[in-house]
Amino acid sequence: MENDGLVKLHIDLPNNEDVGGESLWAEDLGDNLYRVRNIPFNSYGINFHDIVYAKAKSEELKPSVIRVHEYKGHKTLRVIFINDSSEEERIARLKKLNVFKAYYENADGMLFAIDVEPDGNYGAVCDLLFKWENNGILSYETCESKVEGRFDAS
Repeated sequence: MENDGLVKLHIDLPNNEDVGGESLWAEDLGDNLYRVRNIPFNSYGINFHDIVYAKAKSEELKPSVIRVHEYKGHKTLRVIFINDSSEEERIARLKKLNVFKAYYENADGMLFAIDVEPDGNYGAVCDLLFKWENNGILSYETCESKVEGRFDAS
């Protein structure tokens, strides 16, 4: 359950029929507070480096995220490629976002999560993703909260 001092947290996503929940790597800060250390692929309203409050329901289970304790200014976007480009071409395209301080994690070669740093250019990233979406290359979404107090859509 640990990797380089990190622990796994669980986020319940009852309205996501595909996954039902998500695990995130986090740094244990003590007092049930954790710093998220990877980009969420399925959750809304939680981002890289946010500090979350999480508790385990039992000793055998991962701590479950209850709420975001402190937002750290990162923003999350999700991209799924819909054209027939190769994985290498997709990665090369997403690397173009690095100039805006936006970096990706690869789920499966088609689905990618993008983290935009607090001092990154979120608007420029969205503009470029919008252009690529209009060109039939990909589909993207922003990952702000959809339902107050929950990490999934309604």
